[in-house]
Amino acid sequence: MRLLVALLAVALVLGACSAERTLDADSLSEQIQAQLFPEHAGLVSDVNCPRLKEPAVGDTFSCAAQIGSQIVDVPVVLGGDPENLTATSVLDERFVPTQQVADLLAATFTAEVGIVTAVDCGQPILVLEADETVVCTATDPAGVSRQFDVSVADDGSIDLEIR
Repeated sequence: MRLLVALLAVALVLGACSAERTLDADSLSEQIQAQLFPEHAGLVSDVNCPRLKEPAVGDTFSCAAQIGSQIVDVPVVLGGDPENLTATSVLDERFVPTQQVADLLAATFTAEVGIVTAVDCGQPILVLEADETVVCTATDPAGVSRQFDVSVADDGSIDLEIR
């Protein structure tokens, strides 16, 4: 599975009475949405990052992001230079587009479930953690629906199991 990496420009807010710098959380949230999931407006509805006292190049931290109905940790690494910080966020094999699940389902279970015309997993991007299962529904052209479990294996591959 490919690794998606997004480079996010992070605005710094300088304190009016001091030299303390903090990350602009609103800007970071908007940029995570715009850079990581541009085709799914509103998928990232909330991002909470820790308040870094003096953000610096090389700092690493996790932001809690609500992606669809799931809350997940998104790793962030600060780069750039001290006056113009950038943030790199890495989306790993946990982030799976529903279309990828649909394609895998069709390739794996066509004989058992027939032609799949729609797959609904509740949101367009799934976030699959180890030992976590998401239930999706596949519908064929006749309108018959079947549920199946989606999980990620230790090696990062997607596992499907028809219920």
